[in-house]
Amino acid sequence: MSSRIILEQTIIGNCLEGSFGSVKNILNHKNFTQTDWHPHQKIWLTMEKLFLKHPIDIITVSQLYQENYKHNIRSLLISSTQHLANNCPTKYALRLFEIDVKQKLSKEVQLIRANLISQGDLNQAALYDSVLSALLNDDLDFFNTIEGIEKYLKFINGDVLHRNIGTIYDAIPERIKMMKMKSGLD
Repeated sequence: MSSRIILEQTIIGNCLEGSFGSVKNILNHKNFTQTDWHPHQKIWLTMEKLFLKHPIDIITVSQLYQENYKHNIRSLLISSTQHLANNCPTKYALRLFEIDVKQKLSKEVQLIRANLISQGDLNQAALYDSVLSALLNDDLDFFNTIEGIEKYLKFINGDVLHRNIGTIYDAIPERIKMMKMKSGLD
């Protein structure tokens, strides 16, 4: 099981124990994995529907999930609560957000780079190599790296971001940057 899946299960487990309200403004369902074995996007959507109307716990989430998706996930939810750690849901949510954005940006940068190589523009493709290196460097501060990459991509592309990369950047809420600065999270 990947560390991302474990992180997602930890966040879901914390939410089932009362932390949904503290992370709902950081994450959305698109930040989670959706497979047959790990239907985390649908679980998140289920918790969003319950929020402020019903408790978010194993019973209510599993019942609404079964009504909406015709699948019993009670044992999956129970196992998610076994991944609880030192109760840092905001820190875990920010880490998942970081992983998700890095993976999505890396994928788009790799596609652009491959396209440039196929067109024979090796110099421009090499510029995207440096972007990939920065994205994969976990020693760099995520938010500073993201801002620097955005400026760099605009610089090498004449102040224009590729449409898919621009979409990813538009999805990074400013409030997360502010929350990170205020909380002092690494």
